[in-house]
Amino acid sequence: MENLLLILMIISIVFNAIGNGMRQRNANGIIYHIFWGLEILIFLSFIFIPLQPTILNILIVITSYSLLRFGLFNSIRNIAAKQHIMYIGGTAWQDIKLTTIFNTPTLRGVLFTVRWLLFIIGIVLMQNIL
Repeated sequence: MENLLLILMIISIVFNAIGNGMRQRNANGIIYHIFWGLEILIFLSFIFIPLQPTILNILIVITSYSLLRFGLFNSIRNIAAKQHIMYIGGTAWQDIKLTTIFNTPTLRGVLFTVRWLLFIIGIVLMQNIL
C-alpha cells in the first residue's frame, strides 16, 4: 500500500507542477485547470488508502510528501513553463532567498542535485511505513 501512496503522491506533485508551469507561461487556461483538477482528485484519493494511522506513519507521509515536492516540483514546473530546468523564480520569498544563496551556475547545480537527493530520500522514507 505504501507504494500506491507513493505513486499517487508523485503523480499529484507532477500534475500540480505541470498546471503551475502552464499557468506561468500563459498557456490555454483550460489546460492548467484540468491538471489542477486532476491533482486535487488524486490528492483526495489518499484518504481511501488503508494505513495504520499512527503518529509515526502520519509524520513519515507528511515528511516524505514535503521532500518529494521540494525535490520534484520546480524541475517539472520549469519544464512545463519552457524555462531552464534550474531556473529559480524571483517573486516568492523562498525563491528570493534561494536566488540569494545559490547565485552562480555552479551553486544552482548544487541546489538541483540536493533537490533530487531529497526526492530520493522521500521515496526511501515511504518504504519505511509500518
